[in-house]
Amino acid sequence: MLKYNDKEFDDFMKTIDDEVNTRANECMNYIKHVGDCTCVGVTCNKCILEQHLGIDTIYGMSGAMGSEISDFFHNNPNASAVECIKYLENTPHEKYAELHTPEFIATWNQNRKNAAIWMEQYAHEKLGETI
Repeated sequence: MLKYNDKEFDDFMKTIDDEVNTRANECMNYIKHVGDCTCVGVTCNKCILEQHLGIDTIYGMSGAMGSEISDFFHNNPNASAVECIKYLENTPHEKYAELHTPEFIATWNQNRKNAAIWMEQYAHEKLGETI
């Protein structure tokens, strides 16, 4: 939940967040995945709920982190894991920056850094690469 400098508004937003979490948990039993939407399920309601609830489809990787990694390889299909990690570590979000608040941009940049950490561990453990 984003924090504002207004206690009354923050309390109101927490109430909404609590209600959303309650309803999301209830919906999880009734919603099915729509297909091959593992981790980056932008159009899948169940994936959206899982991300909201903090459920990781791939151990240790949030949907936002998966999106960062997926976007990199989509745009660089022949890139290596090392190139992905370097990009995630060293390239701040600039796309759409003028349309969003600094808090959103900071969250996206943190997701990118977390994705780099996850990718480095994956490259080491699964690919035998040392970064």
